[in-house]
Amino acid sequence: MGARSALALAAVALACGYWLGDRHPVVGPATSLAPASSLRASADGRRVEVERAPARAATRAAALAGPASTPLPPVNTPVAQVLDALEQAARAGDARAACRAAFELERCHDRRALQASISTFRELAERPGIGPELARRYTAMADREQARFMEAQRLCEGVSSAEAQEDWRYLLQAARAGHGPSMARFASRRVFSDADPVAALDGLIAFRNEGPAFLARAAQAGYPEAYEQLAFAYVTGIDLGLGVPHDAIRGVAYYTALMRVATPDESARLQRAIDYAVQNDNLGAQEVARARAMAEPLAAVLLRRNSPGSVEIPKGAFGGDNGSHCER
Repeated sequence: MGARSALALAAVALACGYWLGDRHPVVGPATSLAPASSLRASADGRRVEVERAPARAATRAAALAGPASTPLPPVNTPVAQVLDALEQAARAGDARAACRAAFELERCHDRRALQASISTFRELAERPGIGPELARRYTAMADREQARFMEAQRLCEGVSSAEAQEDWRYLLQAARAGHGPSMARFASRRVFSDADPVAALDGLIAFRNEGPAFLARAAQAGYPEAYEQLAFAYVTGIDLGLGVPHDAIRGVAYYTALMRVATPDESARLQRAIDYAVQNDNLGAQEVARARAMAEPLAAVLLRRNSPGSVEIPKGAFGGDNGSHCER
């Protein structure tokens, strides 16, 4: 990829609030998707049983056990101290525990990808002619990823790479149980970004067959992270491996709806994404007005679940979060 192409891709990622393409890879072939209200999975879906990760030492603390109503362990607890209990609760049918087990294992598995992301942002910040504002933003992104990497190193001590690669199994369990953030997260395919394709083959098949329905259900239930995915896909044409068509008007509608529940800082980021879509697709006043009209019923769905000024996607299911989304 040439310097111009790399910078263009980075600008899209920056405007839309997503990491670079290696953090959101696209797979295929995929079922073609209609607008979110009519997304469906393919007919021959296959079930994947959630397998227990390797047994852990009995001396590790069991912070979660018993019925599904039991609180999850405190966030940012060392993973080795809570994983046995989370797995036990997940096997008993607690979707929140399955979500949290998936998150903790994904955080451990993600360390190599984080290192690559840090290097990418540092390189972008140091490119000649990048400009001081973009250089500052890329440096800030690199620093943020560095902090996440160091935190993962601390929390994941004692967790093997083989255990960490079981993350998708627990995420799939939570998604199949109807846990909204887990449905959106699984549909992003992020959990497979650095996975062994052979070891994760059943998960990739499940993604192909069930991912479209997961994303649709999460959006219809008013989960902002699902709106973000759809908006990004519609605006950029990067379809998450789900066949979402390029439709800038619909993408602007989803971003506009998100602004109704976003924090001030998040609203500023969403406005940049809207500006990018308008400029990139040369949307006229009538097309922007159509997008705003489409945003109204979408916003109504969001407002049934989210308070105005409460949502900031980069601190949620796809950003530098801590697993608290599993309680939602």
